[in-house]
Amino acid sequence: MGLRTAANGTVTGIEETSLRALSKLEQVLPARLRLRVNTLQTHTVRINRDGPTVDAGVLTRVASACRDQEELRFDYTDHQGIAGRTAGTVGPVDEHSCVLTLRGDDLHLMSVVVAFLDVDFEVLEPVELKEKLHILGQRLLSSRI
Repeated sequence: MGLRTAANGTVTGIEETSLRALSKLEQVLPARLRLRVNTLQTHTVRINRDGPTVDAGVLTRVASACRDQEELRFDYTDHQGIAGRTAGTVGPVDEHSCVLTLRGDDLHLMSVVVAFLDVDFEVLEPVELKEKLHILGQRLLSSRI
């Protein structure tokens, strides 16, 4: 699925390479696995190619920074055209946990970033971030889905 997604152009600069790798992979897959892959392809929604894309080099640099425990800075412009910056570092605590240190201009954005992490977490500080997360959590719980 990842190769198909990459071939659709969501990661710029690797579409052709992804197609070649996918073609080779499909040739060597056992029939039952090929059927499962084709079933997934048929019954999943493709990402709109006209949407945003990510440069493969940027993804590589982000992955390297994570591996090397370097600081990452993200400059962004929100939907109102206001520029901001978020930076963060990740450091190990033990073999099962780490500390994420975020710095930025927008506590609301930080609360969303933390909420989308697929891990349990504890906010150590600031109290204002804890409050933003509490408000976000209440909003999500009260939403009609």
